Amino acid sequence: MPDTAITDWLDERRVRADVEAKSKKRALETAAELLAADLPGHTAQEILDSLIRRERLGCTALADGVAIPHARMSGLERSVAAFVSLKAPVDFDAANAQLVDLVLAVLVPEECSQRQLQLVTEASRELSDPHLCQALRHANNDHALYELLAHGQLPPAAVNQ
Repeated sequence: MPDTAITDWLDERRVRADVEAKSKKRALETAAELLAADLPGHTAQEILDSLIRRERLGCTALADGVAIPHARMSGLERSVAAFVSLKAPVDFDAANAQLVDLVLAVLVPEECSQRQLQLVTEASRELSDPHLCQALRHANNDHALYELLAHGQLPPAAVNQ
C-alpha cells in the first residue's frame, strides 16, 4: 500500500497509543499538547480552544469509533495533525451515540487552500477502513501506530514490539 495522505501532515512525534482519557475534552487536550509541542508560538490551551470551538459547530465523530476534530489556526504555514488511540472509548457527542477511541486532530492554516481541506476528507476516507481501524486499535506502541497510519500496514520488524 502506498503512503497515505495522513503522512502529509502527521509526524511520528505527534502519535500516541493507549492514551488514558476519560472524556472527549481529555482526548482533545492530549492531541492539543502533542500539536503544541511542535508549533512554536501556539499553546496547548490555544489549540484546545480552537478544537472545542469547532466541535461546538458540529460533532466530528465519524462511524466506527473514529473522530477527526479539526480547526483553522492563524500563524500556520501548513496543516499539521496528531493521532491518539485511547485505551477505552469515550463519548464524543456523536449523533449515533457511538463512542470514539481513535482521534485524528487536524489544524489547518486560517487561509487554507482547497487541497488542505481535501486532506481532511482523504483522511476520513482512509480511517473509514474497518481493517485499518482494527489494526490501529491493536497497535501497542507509538511507532507501530504511526507505521499503520503512514503505510497502512506494519513492517515485519514492528510486529509485536
